[in-house]
Amino acid sequence: MPLCLTQRPLALEGEVLQQEPLASYTSLRIGGPARYLIKPARVEDVQKALAFAQEQGMPWHVLGNGTNTLFDDTGYRGMVLHLGPGTRLNRMVLQGDRLWVQGGASLAAARRLCELH
Repeated sequence: MPLCLTQRPLALEGEVLQQEPLASYTSLRIGGPARYLIKPARVEDVQKALAFAQEQGMPWHVLGNGTNTLFDDTGYRGMVLHLGPGTRLNRMVLQGDRLWVQGGASLAAARRLCELH
């Protein structure tokens, strides 16, 4: 869905939501609307969204599972990149003694994988 703040649209494979209540994405169910909530489908979506935010001078925040996170009830005037549940950026790869984890992966799942190896 294209995000257009100026004349140049930002085309992402993932979802772009406007004025999305952040309370739905935090464990404490607190938080007003984000100006933009991005649910990236690919790493390239994250790169494009961050470049766009920087180009626009827009603040941004990366949100995972939303635990231990509080947003003001008045909302967030920038862009929130949601990498938590329901996103596809949760890949984990074990290479030797190293575990490579994408931002949307569950900490519990990563711990379990480490315990198995």
